[in-house]
Amino acid sequence: MKPFKLFIVLCASLLAQHSFLSAQTEGVKNSPEKTNLLVQDHVANLAKSIETAKAKLQQATSSPEARQVQFDEMIATIQQAIVETGDGGETFTLLTTAITESQAKLKDYKNKMTDSDVSLKTKEAYIRLVEKFKKSSEGLFALRVSLSERRADLEEALKTAQEQKTLFMDMIQAEELLEANEAVKQLADAMTQVSNSISDMASEMGTENPAAPVLR
Repeated sequence: MKPFKLFIVLCASLLAQHSFLSAQTEGVKNSPEKTNLLVQDHVANLAKSIETAKAKLQQATSSPEARQVQFDEMIATIQQAIVETGDGGETFTLLTTAITESQAKLKDYKNKMTDSDVSLKTKEAYIRLVEKFKKSSEGLFALRVSLSERRADLEEALKTAQEQKTLFMDMIQAEELLEANEAVKQLADAMTQVSNSISDMASEMGTENPAAPVLR
């Protein structure tokens, strides 16, 4: 067979296989079982959307007393972070201990790396450990400096929040209302998805009022 004719035959064969596979794929995609599965997925998403919308709306419409409690808890958490990361704070103390220990280990490993009584294989292992502990020690030290700087920023933020308490709480509620708005929109979208998927099933079953699908 000439090359051109062989090319034509191969193309025809590939097109035929593609058409066959496409038909099979389309059949699976539009099968009642597949549609029923999609209905179940959309209904499950609808249930989640209802709970999310309720939670967001409840949060956005909470009482002034509840907002005061929420504000006080936020302030307490910020104050705790400031204490924890300051001199004498438990987190700061543990970080300092970790830095000291990593530096001591680094010195010890450097000595073992050059110890004449240690095998070459062991020396190579300590060389890798030295590199690892060096990065860890430098990283921890840099983080301690960063924590100190950010602690100062947090102290200023705390002062602002306390001085502008009412404005701060109103701004939080405004953000919560925006989140509630988005949650209700997603609920509406979820309802539409369920309606559309059931309508699609009805169309495939050839009836306008099919029996309710079995939802597992």
